[in-house]
Amino acid sequence: MKIKNTEYLNRTNGMHRGFMTRAVVMALVLFMTAGLAWSTLDESVFADESENAAAKTSSVEKQLLQKKIHYRTVRVRSSKYRKTTRRVKAGREGIRTLVYHVTRVDGEPISRKLVASRVSRKAVDRKIIYGTGTFNAPKRSRLSGTSGGDVAEFALRFVGNPYRYGGSSLTRGADCSGFVMAVYSRFGVRMGHSASTQRAYGVPVSLKNAKAGDIICFPGHVGIYLGNRKIVHAMDPAHGITISRLGYNGKPILTIRRIFK
Repeated sequence: MKIKNTEYLNRTNGMHRGFMTRAVVMALVLFMTAGLAWSTLDESVFADESENAAAKTSSVEKQLLQKKIHYRTVRVRSSKYRKTTRRVKAGREGIRTLVYHVTRVDGEPISRKLVASRVSRKAVDRKIIYGTGTFNAPKRSRLSGTSGGDVAEFALRFVGNPYRYGGSSLTRGADCSGFVMAVYSRFGVRMGHSASTQRAYGVPVSLKNAKAGDIICFPGHVGIYLGNRKIVHAMDPAHGITISRLGYNGKPILTIRRIFK
């Protein structure tokens, strides 16, 4: 009985030893296989990185950019222009050219450096000119048959036409001084397009002695006298060229100027 037990134990121990041996061998095989795989993966990764580093290319190129130079607005006075005259000369923007060196790697910009800056076109100042000069009033016209009454009669033809600020057209529209200027230009008299400058034309007369065709001057407004304390004038956008009585606007008469007898 003891002999049989001993044989049984020997066989059992032998089986355990065989099993452990096979397990160790399999573990060694798995470990070596994994190590080989990692080694192969590392080599391929390093090879890819090496190839990418070798494939990168860099370059430096010139880049031109233009930048606006804003002009200034300056105010000056000049005796070349009449008093109360205001002229505006348009300005012009300048151009500055900037030169950059741009570094690219594989076509992608990574840095930019300014290497030069120059003015390609100078800016021109915008000028607002205020006149300070004096002038003589024009002489009376010597056209035969011309009188203040003729001027007034001609001006009445345009009653009902529109008012237009800055305009001097008797049909398409005029402001107050543009209307007076346009009417008198038909009789050979040249005037400035300004209510204040028209106060210097001709000779002064009193309201008592005013006649048709005289220029009635208010602060900032002018009209042509018709007689009987009425004027024809370019009043405003709402009324256009119309007839009004003196005092309609509550403004005082500054002066009355006579161009024709």
